Amino acid sequence: MGYNVEKSNKELLIKINFALNKLNKEGALSEISLKYFDKDISK
Repeated sequence: MGYNVEKSNKELLIKINFALNKLNKEGALSEISLKYFDKDISK
């Protein structure tokens, strides 16, 4: 997964990474991946 964030916006980068890590631990990224891509591309 990729996304663009300005290097100077460290606070936003931290928040995005925190949210993605939480979703990954909860299994939500896998569920979303399976729903839209028919396979788990979150790993």
